[in-house]
Amino acid sequence: MATSGPQVHILSPRQSRLTWGFLSLAMTLGTVALAQAKVEAASVAILLAPHDAYKSAATVAEKALRDKGHEVKLYELPRQGPSATTGTASQPEAPPAAGSELLEVLKRVEGVKPSVIITIGEQATSAALENIKAVPVVYSMITNASDFPMTEKTNTHYSRVAGVTTDVLPKTQLQWIAKVQPRVRSVGVLYSLRSKRTAEAIHRAGTETGLSIALIETSRDEFAKGIEELTRRNCDALMMIADAQVYTKDTVRPALLWGLRQKKAVWAFSENFVKSGALGGSYTSYESVGQQTARVAMRVLAGEAPSKIGLQYPDQIQKALNERTASMIGLTIPGPVLNETTIRYGNE
Repeated sequence: MATSGPQVHILSPRQSRLTWGFLSLAMTLGTVALAQAKVEAASVAILLAPHDAYKSAATVAEKALRDKGHEVKLYELPRQGPSATTGTASQPEAPPAAGSELLEVLKRVEGVKPSVIITIGEQATSAALENIKAVPVVYSMITNASDFPMTEKTNTHYSRVAGVTTDVLPKTQLQWIAKVQPRVRSVGVLYSLRSKRTAEAIHRAGTETGLSIALIETSRDEFAKGIEELTRRNCDALMMIADAQVYTKDTVRPALLWGLRQKKAVWAFSENFVKSGALGGSYTSYESVGQQTARVAMRVLAGEAPSKIGLQYPDQIQKALNERTASMIGLTIPGPVLNETTIRYGNE
């Protein structure tokens, strides 16, 4: 009578190969899962100046990263001067307080051993790169990105930085202008040395879109001369650059008045300026920049080299038009163009 006992099965060579194949696959998938878990547990530091616009972007980036399982901590640079929390992201940042207070913040950032540092604004980016070595940096909320030293391949820190600018791609801006104003031929751009490369990038984009770009160097102190040059060159429109050396609360109004008096279009980089009387503008929101910055940071955490990512332009663009201004300068805006406009003013 046969007795029951443990059954021993001898695998055929083919079965053995299949078994080891599945085992190898399982081990590989396990390794990938562990790698993903490691990425999800990464530490991220967000460093920003105490500016309301920067806080908006930082808060959105923080939430996006936390939702993916990352450990995120926010650090503010020391406050200096009342202007640090007012104005727009295009205005100059109040410099962070020098000395022990700043170094203490940077020491705390370095102490958490972040896998990536997100920096909001130029001051935070420079402070992190100069004082914290070897850690990848993802910058955000940078205006006039073509003039930002960290975007140059010759820069010492180029290999470990990537980021998102608030600038709309010049070609995209000019295409929007041409769509609203089909008869536009010459667009004036007032710039300073601070935004020279940005102005040159617009000039190159003009060549691609068939528009003549008149570059006029000026400053807030010489703004009246810059406006006179716009008239002398018979520009059909003025395209503003987010350069605080040119546009301030004292120079924006003369620019808008030039447009109304000359019956020429003024194209702004801010929704508020469109509301105040500019014909239109294309721009991005601080929140969408924050989201995009988080996505760039996650690419770096996944192992992508920052220098391969480089400078990223906003992928979400908003468009504004002022219909009252259009009427005042004698411009009729086609219905299809109005329909694709994000926000419209002056149509009450």
